[in-house]
Amino acid sequence: MEPFLILFFLIYVGIAVLFAFRQPPELKGIVDGTLVFGTPIAAFALQAGLVHAFRHGLAWSALAAGFLYLAMFMALREDDRLQTLAEAFLAFGTVFVTLAVPLAFDGRWTSAAWAVEGAALIWAGLRQRRQLARGLGILLQFGGGIASSPTSPPP
Repeated sequence: MEPFLILFFLIYVGIAVLFAFRQPPELKGIVDGTLVFGTPIAAFALQAGLVHAFRHGLAWSALAAGFLYLAMFMALREDDRLQTLAEAFLAFGTVFVTLAVPLAFDGRWTSAAWAVEGAALIWAGLRQRRQLARGLGILLQFGGGIASSPTSPPP
């Protein structure tokens, strides 16, 4: 089942890229939301069912998906016609890499990683004048604070 799911995922990500390439000039910059956003959500949900028995299986899956999306961003970012798609891939890459941390580590490591990532997003958002990046960075800072909160009293 795993090879089929990987193939399914790669085909539909490829279709989203081909769709963006083949658009008429007056529609350039428009992405097919169902393909771009639905594919990773559906594939990750199915992946969770396949790897639930493996230690950190979902964390490794999130990390692999994150690196794939970041590589796709790197490959597409230079083409002005694909800027919107590249930014969507950057967002998914960041989300999946961020998600891998709490799936693999305890609250202290998650808190530290999210605090560093949040600070980096705030810095990048300030430098690039992107309000969304700053907002996500602030959310990660709060998430890091919540993740460090002990869920039970120390022994």
